Amino acid sequence: KNIVVGYTIPLKSENIIKSARVYVSSQNAFILTNYPGSNPEASQNGLNGLSEGRDFAPYPVPRTFTIGADINF
Repeated sequence: KNIVVGYTIPLKSENIIKSARVYVSSQNAFILTNYPGSNPEASQNGLNGLSEGRDFAPYPVPRTFTIGADINF
């Protein structure tokens, strides 16, 4: 569901920048299921609902991507 890939850049200790790391993150990267509804984690009617185990009303969970850098001086 969540994936983070990062790389710490090797730096010499005499530089102004002490450490640096770049990363890419993804939430809700992919879902592997045979569930026919839009969101297998949400339920409008609960476990005892009348929708025969399928919920078409809840919004799907968005897929997000983040790119970032951590820099220490």
